[in-house]
Amino acid sequence: MGHDNRCNRGALVTLVGTYLISVIPERKKSRTLLADYLDGIKGSMGKMVEIFRTGQIPREEGHYLDAALAYFDAPSSQKLLSSAALRCIEDLKKLSAEADEADGRLSRGDRTAADAWNEDAERVIGETRAEADKLRLG
Repeated sequence: MGHDNRCNRGALVTLVGTYLISVIPERKKSRTLLADYLDGIKGSMGKMVEIFRTGQIPREEGHYLDAALAYFDAPSSQKLLSSAALRCIEDLKKLSAEADEADGRLSRGDRTAADAWNEDAERVIGETRAEADKLRLG
């Protein structure tokens, strides 16, 4: 069941990315859709924070986050992003990688890595929200 959900989310992320690149050529609409995409990533990070706080491991959201961030590996998906937004994406990728370490330590009963991860994630969530808002404003 969980695996099917990850596959469905991965497929959704791919479809949205394809849609952003090829179907919507108008710059303003693309910026708005890209902002919505960043909001989705921000929401996923927020869910990971909530799950870590309960002492659980956010596997499903982590897989979704990795798939969503993979969209930004292509140079064409970075065209509309400011340097600050690109830094947010890099911070999100770094946090995604660090979540694996926090997962491992949490599974051994050590919450310190998860708590530190949550603090960093909340900062990046705020920065991502700001960059999404800037994209909408154009």
